[in-house]
Amino acid sequence: MSEREPKRSFVLYHDLVNVVEKLTKKDREDNTNNAGELFLLILEYVNGENDTPPNFIVEMAFEPIRQQLNRDFDKWETERLKRIEAGRKGGEKSGEVRRAKANEASASNIEANEASASNGTNEADANKADTTRKASTGLSYIDENDLPF
Repeated sequence: MSEREPKRSFVLYHDLVNVVEKLTKKDREDNTNNAGELFLLILEYVNGENDTPPNFIVEMAFEPIRQQLNRDFDKWETERLKRIEAGRKGGEKSGEVRRAKANEASASNIEANEASASNGTNEADANKADTTRKASTGLSYIDENDLPF
């Protein structure tokens, strides 16, 4: 596991208690520490630090644990890659939605600007018409409110 990136957590199955109980019982009889060595080896292994058992007894107890840890890691890696791909696809999809909304807003702003521009032209035409009416009557008005029409 040393070539893999260490994980922050791992699954330790409860049926391991049978092995640890037997090792602990033997440790008490022989004044050894194989149960502790096994647990330390598990932690070192999942952290990518050590995969060499200190003795044959720990090696025999550790081998099925190592196999399960490797299966779990492979399963997790497969799931992690699927999640990365799903996240990428979701990001693309939400990006498309955001771009579509931005394009709609932009188109709406363009239409509003065009409408304002055409209204501005109409206002200019109206002012020109007012000026023409004033000139055609020959009267001079100081205030537009004074206009007869």
